[in-house]
Amino acid sequence: DTPHFSANDWEVAIPARNLSRAIEIIDQTMDRSSTQCFPIFGVLIRFDRVSNSTLLSGNSPDDNFILGEQIAHIEFQNYRPYGLPDSYVNDYNQQYYNILTTMINELHARPHWGKNADYIFSHPTTLEVNRERIQQFNTVIAQMDSNGTFATNFHLNAGFGWPNLGQPQ
Repeated sequence: DTPHFSANDWEVAIPARNLSRAIEIIDQTMDRSSTQCFPIFGVLIRFDRVSNSTLLSGNSPDDNFILGEQIAHIEFQNYRPYGLPDSYVNDYNQQYYNILTTMINELHARPHWGKNADYIFSHPTTLEVNRERIQQFNTVIAQMDSNGTFATNFHLNAGFGWPNLGQPQ
């Protein structure tokens, strides 16, 4: 059975110093849309700090995310339409994609790995922002899964690589 109602979950992390601009981006994008509704539960904002505890999360330090600095996780959901043409669904999601890509381009936002749409992770700015950390992760992949047992198209599109992908073990 195809569900009749569900939701897309979108989330990025940004340095908290950029929060005012992030809210402007959301407000301006939603103001331009005469056919879309505001996210289901509004916009959720959680705060955290940049730390060395992970390699690829929104909390990882780099030139734009300074160790110890406060960050904001910005999350919103929208209805996921079912049974409609892909062109309609793509148009429907375009404003949310615009919000995320503007934040990625302007604010160095980092998409949450367990949320968002796949194309957010293959966005050129996201690929560049994650490049060094993914290269580090790829050295672990080469040691532990060089043949790609756990490889998926999502991972490949997001910049992960397997040196012996598709070769027998």
